[in-house]
Amino acid sequence: MRPESEGSGETKKYLLDTSALLTLMEDEAGADEVEDIIRNSEGVIIPFIVLLELYYITLREKGEEIANRRFVLLKSLDAEYLTTVDEPIFAPCRKIQGCVPSVPG
Repeated sequence: MRPESEGSGETKKYLLDTSALLTLMEDEAGADEVEDIIRNSEGVIIPFIVLLELYYITLREKGEEIANRRFVLLKSLDAEYLTTVDEPIFAPCRKIQGCVPSVPG
């Protein structure tokens, strides 16, 4: 998870990854930080692939009912959901995984 500036003087948005959302849903160390970002940041971005990955992991580990509940919960958040990725979105995002440490968990 990392703040993304959309330019000088513009709003900071946080791109949440699968690890951050699982940390929140499993109430692991760092869950309070993720919750604070969702509640108090100027914007949250959740890529479609994160929704897909979170659903798959939950389905495998906890079953379909919980996977469906988590999906509905995520879709109810006041977040921007990325369903397409083009170069202006991909360019800054491709560096995130290698540059930012994961939330401890």
